[in-house]
Amino acid sequence: MPGPFLLHAVGLAGLPGTREAAEQALGSVQRAWAPADAGRSAVSFAEGRPGDADSLAPADRERLAAIRAALDPGGVIAASRFLRNRDGTLLPAAGR
Repeated sequence: MPGPFLLHAVGLAGLPGTREAAEQALGSVQRAWAPADAGRSAVSFAEGRPGDADSLAPADRERLAAIRAALDPGGVIAASRFLRNRDGTLLPAAGR
């Protein structure tokens, strides 16, 4: 991660129906943190998010996608969230 800081926040949604409130609270934390945002996110800590385009620099994501395409051309192994966009769609180069 570039920069000297990493924000880590946790929202507990232990009871049914509490996830939305936790998501809203975490959104407030992210908005407050925005002025210091380094432009990357730790996707491995973002439960429930199928992917995150900001987890790696674009060139690094493309390189990882090319490696995956070369080593697993049939897509037998599920692509990590590092190769998926926020909506869960696979980075095009990773699906070759």
